[in-house]
Amino acid sequence: GIVNDCRERYQYSVDVMAAKGCLNEAQNLDPENSDAQSLIAEIEMRLAQAEEAERRQKEFDDNVERGRELFYKAKNLFLAKKYQDAITAFSNHLNSNRPDPDRFRPKSERGIAALESKIKNEKGGYMSQARKLLESGNHRDAIGKALQAQRVDPNDYEIANFLESTRRELNSQMSKIFMDA
Repeated sequence: GIVNDCRERYQYSVDVMAAKGCLNEAQNLDPENSDAQSLIAEIEMRLAQAEEAERRQKEFDDNVERGRELFYKAKNLFLAKKYQDAITAFSNHLNSNRPDPDRFRPKSERGIAALESKIKNEKGGYMSQARKLLESGNHRDAIGKALQAQRVDPNDYEIANFLESTRRELNSQMSKIFMDA
C-alpha cells in the first residue's frame, strides 16, 4: 500500500516533510495509522542523528583548524627569529591535544629541538667571545657580547650572573681610576 511505497522511497531519507507528503493520503484514510507514524519517527530519528553527526564533524574541523593556527603561529615566530616565543608556541601546539591530521606534531617537536640547539649554539658562541674579551681586560665589549647572548636566551641565569659580576668589576676599576686621578 501507500505506507510501504513511502517506506521504500524514504527508507534512507532525512526529509520529514517529503515523507509526510507521501503519507498524506494514508493518514487521511486512517489518522491513527501506526505504520505511517513509525515511518515519520524513523525519519525524524535519522534527521537528528545526521544533525548530531554534522555538529560533531564541525566541532572536529574547528579543533583541527585551531591546531593548525597554533602550529602556524609557532612557525611564524620561528621565521621572525623570536625563538623563545616560538618554543612556547610549539609547546602549546604539542600540548593542545587537538586532532592533527596534517601531522604537524612531529614538526613542532623538531622545531623545538632545532630552536633549543640554535639557542645553545648562539648563546655559547657569544659567551665564549665574552669570556675571551673579559680575560683580555676588555670589560665593555665583554658586556656587549654577554648582552647579545642574553637577547638569545633572556632566561639564562649564568649570563645574568656574568653580566652582574663583569659590571661590578668594571665599576670597581672605574672607581680606582677616579680615586687615583
